Amino acid sequence: MLFGSVLFSLLLASCSQLPPAQRFFDRRSPINVVDAFKYAVEADQWEFAFDCITDESRGDSSPYRLFALRLLKNEDGIAYHDLIVKSTRERPAYYRSANEATVDVFYEGENSEGTAVFVVLSVFLLRDPATDVWLIDLVSTFSR
Repeated sequence: MLFGSVLFSLLLASCSQLPPAQRFFDRRSPINVVDAFKYAVEADQWEFAFDCITDESRGDSSPYRLFALRLLKNEDGIAYHDLIVKSTRERPAYYRSANEATVDVFYEGENSEGTAVFVVLSVFLLRDPATDVWLIDLVSTFSR
């Protein structure tokens, strides 16, 4: 009887995990990368989220430093985590060149003071021609 309870608990626990992002998202289009990054951040899949950003955005940090997105806020008092996870995308990607694109996302919610805000954020992406993979440039995205 104890074995059955333990087995049931293990099955229940394994069903509550979200599937790995790399199983569902390829990074060969800017929109896929934005959606993959959003999914990975929401699911706390930090290693995959880290793989979705440029080397410049990574700096010399580790994937788990992305957890700080939950704590850090922009100048409007909105957590970067909320900007990523609670945003919506309504337009296709705009290709600036063969290796640069932007994807506009929209956030509607409240800032830390409870004031209603609407933010349009242009996510900047760069394509690595060697791998044909698109990567998010967080430095350019959040520095504007």
